[in-house]
Amino acid sequence: MQISVFGLDHVGSVAAACLASQGHEVIAVDSDADKVAMIRRAAAPVNEPGLGQRIQDTVAAQRLRATTDLIEAIGASSLTSICAGTGDRHGHPDLSLTLYLCEEIGSALRRKAKFHAIILRSPVRPGTVRDFILPALERASGKRAGADFGLGVYPQFLRRGHALEDYLNPPAMILGVTDDETLARLREMDIALEAPEIIVDLDEAEAMLQANLRSAPGRAPRPARPATPAMA
Repeated sequence: MQISVFGLDHVGSVAAACLASQGHEVIAVDSDADKVAMIRRAAAPVNEPGLGQRIQDTVAAQRLRATTDLIEAIGASSLTSICAGTGDRHGHPDLSLTLYLCEEIGSALRRKAKFHAIILRSPVRPGTVRDFILPALERASGKRAGADFGLGVYPQFLRRGHALEDYLNPPAMILGVTDDETLARLREMDIALEAPEIIVDLDEAEAMLQANLRSAPGRAPRPARPATPAMA
């Protein structure tokens, strides 16, 4: 599967390396040319035990590469995972970078005829996807979510120092999506993971992202199973 990962901070670097190690063709995208150059040199942009070796192996196998060219990455992938950091503004996630990326991704989707899935893994408040991210993508692309492109929220729970282990052995796969095709692509992306699948609506998935953001450093909260799983 061809996957683009946006953001080469801690979460994005780990995700890109792990996905590539599972056999996917991964394009890591960042506006920071130094981070992109590090991936190209098969070096880890962040400090995480085991990450450097995994990047070396997957770059050598030609399953991981990096670029600053967002349009190239969208054109060469069928699923985009947004892992860009949100920062903090007055106690809440700062959406400015995420919304900028969505505008740019939407513009790139105008050039693409095939269906494309977009997954948010950056922490946001419940309601952000429906109220801000989805409209931004539709406006910039001129396309309709659920028909021309898919959108989802996929929380991940990574502890620094144990991020590779946590990524490859999650307590559960919590999937909030807008459509069946995006769900199918998420299942294909993580087919190698042995974890229970929990399908929730977008707001519940965003709440899980927030819970992970507020958790104490070094801890990854174990998600509770919703009483009534439902497709968003």
